Amino acid sequence: MTAVGIGSAPEHRIGLASGVLNAARQTGGALGVAVLGALLVEGGNHVSLRLAFAVIAGAYIAGALLTLAGRRDARRHQINSTTGGLR
Repeated sequence: MTAVGIGSAPEHRIGLASGVLNAARQTGGALGVAVLGALLVEGGNHVSLRLAFAVIAGAYIAGALLTLAGRRDARRHQINSTTGGLR
C-alpha cells in the first residue's frame, strides 16, 4: 500500500504523499480501535465477537480491493508515462 501511494505521486510531491499516507494510517488505526471496541460491547454485557470479526473481514476485503485497483492504476500510469500514452 505504501509503494502504491508513494509510487503514484509526482516526484516533487513524494514527501507530501508520505505524510498524507502516514496520517491516514494513524487515523484509521485510532478509528479502527474505537469502532471495534464499541462493536465488542454492543450486545450489552455480552461480548459480540461475530459482528466485530465480520467488520474486520469486510475491512480487509475492501482494503485488498482498493490496493489491487491502485496497483492497476499505478501500472497504467507508469505504462502511459514511459510510452508517451501509446500502447
